[in-house]
Amino acid sequence: MTVIVDGSAAPGGGGLSVSRVSWNWGDGSLEDHPFPNTHTYTQPGSYVITVTAFQSDGQLAQQFPIVTVSMPTTVRTKEPTPEPTTPATTTAATTAAPTPTGTATPVPTATAGPPVFALSPPRIENETVVIEGTIGPGGPGAVVDLVIWDWGDGVRDTQNTLPVRHVYRAAGDYTISVEAIQSEVDDPEARLTSTTTFPVSITHVPETYPTGTATPDGNGFHWPAVRLFGINIFPLLLILAVGLLIGGLLYARSREATAPGIPTTDAIERAAASYQEARERGDLEAAKGHALDAARLLVIQAEAVPRYGDAYLEKAEIWKEYARTIEDQAVPEEAPTPPEVVLPPPVPVSELIGDGSDGNDGEGDARGELLAGTDIEPAVFDAVLRTALEIAREGREGKPVGTAFLLGDVDGVLAYSTQFILNPFKGHTAEERLITDGELAENIKEFALLDGAFVISGDGVVEAAGRYITVDTSAVQIPAGLGSRHASVAGITLVTGTIGIVVSQSGGLIKIFKNGRIVRTVSPW
Repeated sequence: MTVIVDGSAAPGGGGLSVSRVSWNWGDGSLEDHPFPNTHTYTQPGSYVITVTAFQSDGQLAQQFPIVTVSMPTTVRTKEPTPEPTTPATTTAATTAAPTPTGTATPVPTATAGPPVFALSPPRIENETVVIEGTIGPGGPGAVVDLVIWDWGDGVRDTQNTLPVRHVYRAAGDYTISVEAIQSEVDDPEARLTSTTTFPVSITHVPETYPTGTATPDGNGFHWPAVRLFGINIFPLLLILAVGLLIGGLLYARSREATAPGIPTTDAIERAAASYQEARERGDLEAAKGHALDAARLLVIQAEAVPRYGDAYLEKAEIWKEYARTIEDQAVPEEAPTPPEVVLPPPVPVSELIGDGSDGNDGEGDARGELLAGTDIEPAVFDAVLRTALEIAREGREGKPVGTAFLLGDVDGVLAYSTQFILNPFKGHTAEERLITDGELAENIKEFALLDGAFVISGDGVVEAAGRYITVDTSAVQIPAGLGSRHASVAGITLVTGTIGIVVSQSGGLIKIFKNGRIVRTVSPW
């Protein structure tokens, strides 16, 4: 009973070779031999041949063919009846030849062996074990009725078809036991069994249900398993993480309530403290000044620390609102009454703005007297006054607007003022900043909504908007009822060679300041 196995074994890549081919014939015989190979079995039955090809880099590949070997069947026929003969007469005793019986010799039958396993080693994928191969009957006329799988973790199931898979709930070492039960077709009561075992080691179980049951199909809600000494500590870690998150949020909220959101400076803190002290002692004018100081310092800080620029500007607006609130409050009864100052009567606009029809450049008229001793060109003065008249008449967005213009002596003005907001004119060329340009005049009207004063050179270049005047106004005498904007402009014209033009938000009148006093009042109508 000889079996011939043909085939080939080829290397898996360039530069590699098949070093040897090993054969396990399933009957205890082992050998190394290339393809093809032959083997002779001495007993009938089903055998699993294990063919292992070894590669030069140490890798191997296996195949598990199954062969069924049966004993040859020999049938004897009746022998022919010989012709009767006359016995010879001799002196020796006569012996008759044996009479053939004429019946056939019984035929030997092949007996089936137990079920045959041809299983590959278990393949472990995280918590899943997969077993492939075949389980066949031990001979002809036999059939495998049942295969019982004991996975070693308390789970037993039956499955006759391969591959089979099982998912473990926990890491550990397990022994898989496989029992195959076979019966004869002609005699169902005659049963044979075979058993084999496989040891497996499960080291990683990534997912379990909340109850701990494995989830082989990926359905349902998964809890990752983080095991310490065999115990899943993931729920504990999850509770700890949630606790830390809630604690962090509560701590951040408490910090917001007790700590400033942005860095501050000593100067800002002093201004805020001085504001509070002035309010407590009833000195509203001083409180207003300290509020404006805090706003000015916050604007400077916004330029110095752009990262918190928006936050600083928001706080600056709050402090400016404090100052406006104080300005709107009535003067306390005990406050000293300022000396009465007589305002010059309003003059027509034509008295100050020449039309140039007679070639008059302003010398000898009201405008010429006003501009005498300054570096302000008449055309620049006319353009600024026209813009102020339009703001006084129209306001912006249906609301009255108050603003201030400082003309000439730019160096002196910049020395006695500081930037209150980000300067919108910074970075533009001189040609783009000429007040005599009609389009720029429209931009001036928009920027009039901002706090602070416009600074314009004598030749008409707008140097800045939103300048905060820092001069001492204690020596300034202006009529009662005029606000801090008028006092500041009067103060700066007292110490510089500039001319100030102020548009009153409350009445719309335009005041022109020079040398610390009001020299003209212009009605826009």
